[in-house]
Amino acid sequence: MNEELKPCPFCGETMTMKQSINSFNCGITRWINCENCFAHGPMCPLDNGDDERDAWNLRPIEDKQKAEIYQLRQERTMLLLQRDEMLKRIALLD
Repeated sequence: MNEELKPCPFCGETMTMKQSINSFNCGITRWINCENCFAHGPMCPLDNGDDERDAWNLRPIEDKQKAEIYQLRQERTMLLLQRDEMLKRIALLD
């Protein structure tokens, strides 16, 4: 996917990609790491594409909340428009 890394969910700092030689399987392993609070994502083999980035950026609860906030804002806008229309009608009755 090659998208930007989301900030650390614990401290909000910028994340960095790390990689090192894995002595267990003689390969290179990558992971996402926070230099501030030391939170990190899963370790993935180098040949797994963007798996570690995708795993780090996966925030189902946060994504659901953003979708709900968007929906509520849309509903609020509609209600405000309806209110304004009703106020106009009431003013015409006076």
